[in-house]
Amino acid sequence: MAGPMPFVRVIVPMRPVAACKRRLAREVPDVTREALVLLMLTRTVGAVSLALGKGSCWVVGGDRFVRQVTEEAGGVWLEDRWSDLNATVLDGMLYGRGAAQPIAATGR
Repeated sequence: MAGPMPFVRVIVPMRPVAACKRRLAREVPDVTREALVLLMLTRTVGAVSLALGKGSCWVVGGDRFVRQVTEEAGGVWLEDRWSDLNATVLDGMLYGRGAAQPIAATGR
């Protein structure tokens, strides 16, 4: 018989919606591109939450739209303290292990 499954957390770094998928900007209207980003985020957070449980997907960074979508889909939104993608992911990992101070999590 297998033992309990270790807790898994998925960390998704995000930018503000308007800054996402900029390479599509010449071909796709901004409103469509931004809707695509939010749809992808909703599906990602929802799938992780369904597979691993509510609160198992942490989205770091973004804006109020990212925060709203994350929380509605069952994820946890954390403020991004960095501007570098690698530092953002590392910060999320360290916070998850209890090695960093809270990043200004939900409840703002």
